[in-house]
Amino acid sequence: MKFRLFIFIIILIMHAEIHSSPAGWDNTVTITEKGGYFPSIAFNRNNIFAVYQKNIKENAEIYFIRSTNGGDTWSEEKQITTRGASSSEDTQILFCNNRLYIFWTDFNRKNIYFSYSKDPEGRRFAKPILAVKCMGDLINLTTAAAGDKIILLWSNKLSIDYELFTAQSTSLSGLKWSKPVQITKYSGNSFYPSLTSIMDEFYLVWQQRDGPNYKIMYSKSKDAVNWDRKPASLSHGFNNAYSPSIIACPEGVITAFQGENDDELDIYVTLFNSYEETWSIPVKISRNLNIERSPFIINSINELYLFWIDKREGYEKIIYRKSSDNGLTWNDASCDPAQSEKNIKNFKAVYNFFNSSIYLMWEEGDNGKICFTGSDRFCPAPVITDSSHKENKWSIKKDVNIKWKINSDASGIKEYAYVMDHNPDTIPEFYIKNHPMHEANFYNLNDNIWYFHINARDHAGNISKTAHYQIMINSSLYTGKEEYYIIKYGDTLWDVSKKFYKNPTYFKIIAEYNNIINPELIYPHQILKIPPINSIVRAP
Repeated sequence: MKFRLFIFIIILIMHAEIHSSPAGWDNTVTITEKGGYFPSIAFNRNNIFAVYQKNIKENAEIYFIRSTNGGDTWSEEKQITTRGASSSEDTQILFCNNRLYIFWTDFNRKNIYFSYSKDPEGRRFAKPILAVKCMGDLINLTTAAAGDKIILLWSNKLSIDYELFTAQSTSLSGLKWSKPVQITKYSGNSFYPSLTSIMDEFYLVWQQRDGPNYKIMYSKSKDAVNWDRKPASLSHGFNNAYSPSIIACPEGVITAFQGENDDELDIYVTLFNSYEETWSIPVKISRNLNIERSPFIINSINELYLFWIDKREGYEKIIYRKSSDNGLTWNDASCDPAQSEKNIKNFKAVYNFFNSSIYLMWEEGDNGKICFTGSDRFCPAPVITDSSHKENKWSIKKDVNIKWKINSDASGIKEYAYVMDHNPDTIPEFYIKNHPMHEANFYNLNDNIWYFHINARDHAGNISKTAHYQIMINSSLYTGKEEYYIIKYGDTLWDVSKKFYKNPTYFKIIAEYNNIINPELIYPHQILKIPPINSIVRAP
């Protein structure tokens, strides 16, 4: 009896461990209740962007949506296409060169089109543009950004077999594209390409038919155009291998794939050592689960995360495991961050290095419900509490003092990184030990617009979101009380601005302050009110 009770308790503990939602994941947000398919996700700072397809009058059209608060709320959807796209997972979105790019294949699956945003926030998009003309049916479109270059990869049907092709942007704007370059030849069908880069080298993996079976192949390139003539297999010893995912990490390159042996289908990972030019023996991650097609691997600052969908009947969850040693060992915790229902598919995962968050988006159910969740901040961010300079206000003071505070952290705050520069988006990287004063001083700064940036790192190695604070210094500004000035013959507002502010370019401010529509039309004996410059919010 005691033995049966013990077994029962163990079963309950195991069930609770697998099915409980982990601390650290936000509640699931529904993006669309129905009608949405094949989502794709990207980010820029705290902005999250997503695209998905909807069937409109028998056509698959692409829609765009964005969130400015970490995914808590989302904008109204914006329609990107009006003439139809192919109904497939080929729709992709990425952020590069300070703008968004959306890629898709046309409804005939012959061409790759794209649109780009005219601003970093995705408020306005250009009309669809043809990027690449392809030969035959194309599938498995994927995109990658490497510096200011955008790389496209896809499988193209030639005669009978599918072969891999690539093209890349040839201008900083991303509006000009190279001709397609064929990567594989006579491969007998190549699918599901995945690309990463490290140390100025590109690494590509894909699924390729080998007689009646499939294997995982890889190739390298210096320019993403000229690839190894003889690709190598990294899935030796498996009856079949499917759906690879590749990512760069400090120790080299990691590939995850599905490996099949003795009717068991599991997820494996293997590490490529770029110095020794060898792949490690694949390590099993899952245990004979019913797995959806693609595992998804991402690299955060300190950890690797491997996601997949376990589709066992009555279970069906998004599962993940993580590694803190570049994929050498993996933890046993497999949880469901999505707290999802049945029929989960087409999920995507990205890591936002700006605020140390992981974002997940997926399709749920049979009616096109699109859902989102994100991880909580791993470390609380510093909050600016006091400063010698009011934010966004001009000041004549050249010495700056800034103070901050931070909420408690489970492992304790270990150190801070902060810097003062002229870039509004800097993420500081040089850390100093935590000190109780929580303040920084900068002396004799030049007249300019400055930005103070600070983040924190806890004892667990997690890095917080970066806080930014704008400081505006002009030591020659007039900062007294409001004064009056009587216009003399020959005066201009340019002269008046130079007299009071030591800077003639502030004449527009004087005009606006006195409700003067045309700054060139002023009259002798006219009385002007001269505003104190420290009441002005922004530079003219």
